[in-house]
Amino acid sequence: MRRRIRSALKRLGPLEGPAHAHVLTLAPKPGAVATVPAALAGLDGAIERIAKRPFSPRQIEEALGITARERLRWTKDGRLPQSGSATIMRGQRITLSTYAVDTVAKLAGDASIIDDWRRTDRVGCLG
Repeated sequence: MRRRIRSALKRLGPLEGPAHAHVLTLAPKPGAVATVPAALAGLDGAIERIAKRPFSPRQIEEALGITARERLRWTKDGRLPQSGSATIMRGQRITLSTYAVDTVAKLAGDASIIDDWRRTDRVGCLG
């Protein structure tokens, strides 16, 4: 994505800042000033589409700090709802569960939910 942003902005004028900078300075060419808002809107749309992509199993495990076993258990019993599935080809066809960004944001924002799920699972194993 970073490469795409730099490429789109370079068409408008020279960029200042290191290759992996979080902040870039654009000095638009005189003829390109009018096209800057449209270029930025296009980049904003691309970033928004990426931000709304569903999470893969590995991504949700990393984002929430959960194990694969917890993810599978909570998906199976309905606590962690799937948003759909994605199919990839890696020598053979593999289907992965996907999880909605909203669900991940809610769980990441309130760690007590996952703590409660873990507590419930421990009680269930003991009982």
